[in-house]
Amino acid sequence: MSGLNASLRFGSSPPSKSRRPSRSSVSGPSGGAGAATLPEVAAWQAECERVKDKLVITASADLTSSEWRPQLERALASLSNLQELAPAAQAEIEAGGAELAASAAALASSEQAAHSQLAGLRSQHKAAVMAVTTLEGEQAARQEYVATLEQELELEERQQDMTEQGNTMSDKRPVQRLAAACTELRAELLQMEVRTGVLQAMLLRQATAKT
Repeated sequence: MSGLNASLRFGSSPPSKSRRPSRSSVSGPSGGAGAATLPEVAAWQAECERVKDKLVITASADLTSSEWRPQLERALASLSNLQELAPAAQAEIEAGGAELAASAAALASSEQAAHSQLAGLRSQHKAAVMAVTTLEGEQAARQEYVATLEQELELEERQQDMTEQGNTMSDKRPVQRLAAACTELRAELLQMEVRTGVLQAMLLRQATAKT
């Protein structure tokens, strides 16, 4: 506070040309070169008297020590408290930043893993759809083949009936072979339908799992 009082009392230093001489400079002509004369000393004193009002700063009536001293003390106390709490706060901020960075890295890795897993599921779904399409095409082709065989069998049966009408001794082995072939084809079609149903169930399960 001594520095503050000094700054309040002495606002600025006097001009350099009016600097007070030392004792050696006031000792008279016998002091040698650089010794001040009495007129110079008198001029310096007159200059000090002239500017002395400018060197004194009087505090206003509304700014008393009872008002600004407690505020200054509270400000200094708050500053010291803040300085004491600053390292802990800085450490907490750094720890929080590290946690946020770790969380962000974990989220990024999880997102990447989910993306790769989703890409694998998409490829599996695409392959399953292609397999179902292939099976449906095969099933359609087999159904068309069965329809053709049934038409041939019906034609054969009609021809056989016509032959039986003129010949009581008829051989039914070709018809039996055709019937057996149709039975085998029907069994294969049933298996194809079962496989198609299984694949459709798998696709439906994957679609419901994604939603």
